[in-house]
Amino acid sequence: EFIATKFPDRIISHNSAVNWPPRLCDLTPLDYFSWGYVKDQVYANNPQSIEVLKTNIRRVIGEIKPQLWKNVIENFDKRIDVYKRGPGGHLSDTLFDS
Repeated sequence: EFIATKFPDRIISHNSAVNWPPRLCDLTPLDYFSWGYVKDQVYANNPQSIEVLKTNIRRVIGEIKPQLWKNVIENFDKRIDVYKRGPGGHLSDTLFDS
């Protein structure tokens, strides 16, 4: 309820005033990879204050090299190719090189 009053019309939820789709269709492989990657790196040293957390975020984002993003896209392309050749379903049992 607090969130609903603090952020009206900006909540993505099944019970919100806006009829949001079940998934955000415009997310890219970079979105799916980057949020998890950045979070893992930011929390690796268990930050104990907001300032350390902010410093970690800035550091991690600043250290990301363009080659990492290229690898993410190439890996996604490989997954799509495997999916197209297979019977469909989940790819969780398939190993991919990074």
